[in-house]
Order: sequence, then C-alpha cells, then structure tokens
Amino acid sequence: MNADGSEQTNITSDDPWINDAPHWSPDGRWIAIETDRYGGGVSIVLITPDGRTEATVGSVAYATWFDSWSPDGKSLLVDSNRGGDYDIYRYDITGRAPIQWDLTQAKIVSDDNAVEGPAIWSPDGKQIALSSNRDGDFEVYVMNADGGPQRQVTHNTVDDVVLDWQSLHDLRAPTVKALTSRGTPGKAITLRFKASDDSGRASVGISVFLGKRPVGYLHTPLKKRSAGHAYTATWHSYNFKGPLRFCAEAYDPSGNESSRSCARIITN
Repeated sequence: MNADGSEQTNITSDDPWINDAPHWSPDGRWIAIETDRYGGGVSIVLITPDGRTEATVGSVAYATWFDSWSPDGKSLLVDSNRGGDYDIYRYDITGRAPIQWDLTQAKIVSDDNAVEGPAIWSPDGKQIALSSNRDGDFEVYVMNADGGPQRQVTHNTVDDVVLDWQSLHDLRAPTVKALTSRGTPGKAITLRFKASDDSGRASVGISVFLGKRPVGYLHTPLKKRSAGHAYTATWHSYNFKGPLRFCAEAYDPSGNESSRSCARIITN
C-alpha cells in the first residue's frame, strides 16, 4: 500500500492460511512472512512485492521464525528448532542459483543447548546481536557476523531480548528558522531563532549581513533543541548604518546541515 494507506494490494489472497509479520528486504526485492500454511508450525516464505513469486525458507518440517535481513538484502537470519532446540541459522541469496536452492542451504550461526533468538544484524552488517537463555534466563550476546566468539552484553536474573541496533547514520537534517530580531547597532543585539533535530540536539551557526556584505559570525554549541521553542544568541555589533539581517544554519551531532533561514534585524 501507499504510505497513506491507499491502493492496498493483497499479495496472499489465494492463501487461506495465516500469514503474518511481513518484513521488506532492504533492497526491496522480497517480503518475508511467517505462515502456518504447512501445518508443521511456523514457516517462513519469501514473496515478491507483486505476490507472483514465492520461495520457502528451510524445511517446513520444523518451526522457523524470521529474525532479520542483512543490510544488503542478500541474507536473512532465522531461529529454528531443526536441531532439537532453537538455534540461529543464516540463508544466503547468491543470485547464482534458483532462489529455492539457496533457501535450502542453512548456515549455522549460533548453536548450543539453550533456546536462541531473535538475532539482529547490525546496520553495517559486521555484527549480529542475539538472545539466548543459556545461563537460565535470556541475555543479549554480540558476535561477528562471520562467526567467532560471542560477548555477553547483559548480566542479570531477568529476561533480556534483543530488539534493535542503534542506527549508524542519522540521515535527517535539523531544522532552523530565523526570527525577526531588534537591536541597536554598536550594542549587543539578541538574535532569535527556532531550531530542532530528531536527535534532540543541534548547534546553530549565524552569519550577519549589512546589505549583502557579511559583517559578523557566531556559533552556538551543540545543545538541547525542541521544536516550537525560540532560542537566542547574542551578537556584539558595531555601529553600522544600513539594513541588517542574519541567516542561521543548524547542524546535528551526525553533521547533517539544515537549509539556511534568514530574517531582518530591525534597528533603532
């Protein structure tokens, strides 16, 4: 469907079974769903967005739950009881063979005598975080995606289940709006602006112009900014004659930059 909910297309309308938990692959080629259509517990099926092509992941004789797509969309992690207890497996879509063949070739990621899952790929594809109750309750562990030892992250007596990784890249730029300000040339002038960012913090750079000529610059530190709230910065001006204005640009902790916003400085 579209983001506003319009033009919905039922891609499993010919299937009378329960189909749940859809997960888009990052490259947009597949949607992974969990289904009970095979009668042996939950299985995973990959469906193209138009619903015309399907491929089953692993053996339907065992319960298999979807955990995570790799960032490049070429692999997926599942937890399955195919080994007698729930362990973590990886399936690769190589592109060199029919996808049905690829999805029969399970690679073990983590295998012990406990229940393991879910498992989540890190945004850079280098690590995997997973949950396991190997010490009596569920704890969170981290390992390299290509294998190796696991590092226990949580240590307590309650269940800790991994949900997500922090994003490595903040792609959303902050916002800033310069507000008309007033002051007397030759004295300190309070410049007003609004700024916000999804991280909750932003710094603001301000350039002051006399006509088209820049005559001042100041920079506020990275600090908490809330949408709708007005902030101020003090510019120690000189005794200029002529029209003054200032332009503001906001920066977030990831280095994203807002578009420039300008406003008049009304002088007395």
